[in-house]
Order: sequence, then structure tokens, then C-alpha cells
Amino acid sequence: MAGPYAPKFLDSQHGLDFLNQYADFVKTASVRFQGPSGRVNLNLTPAASFSFSCNEDDQPVVQSILRKLA
Repeated sequence: MAGPYAPKFLDSQHGLDFLNQYADFVKTASVRFQGPSGRVNLNLTPAASFSFSCNEDDQPVVQSILRKLA
């Protein structure tokens, strides 16, 4: 496999297994999931930085998840 690759996964475990297997080669990860009030978009970069967008009401929930990841 060469060049950019952007797989999509239907479940979290399958995506997590892929990231664990190819962790040395992953440059960024984009994650989408359903929050209590709407969709959450999360981007992870190699510098361990997070950027996200979500419904204003979901911010405390999303921030709690990000704190656990950090």
C-alpha cells in the first residue's frame, strides 16, 4: 500500500484494531460519532493535538472524552 489511505470503519473496535496495528504509519485520524445532541467531528494529529466540532450542548461530554484520551 502506498500513498494516502483513508479507510472507513463501521465499528469502533475494528478502527481501533487498525490504528493499533499501523500506529507508526498513521499521520492523522478523523473520527465521527453521535453525541447526545448531534454529530461530533474529531481530528487527531501526530503532535497529540485535538480539534473538534460539535453541538454547543455536547461540549462538556466531548471535552470529558478528550480528557480521558489525553
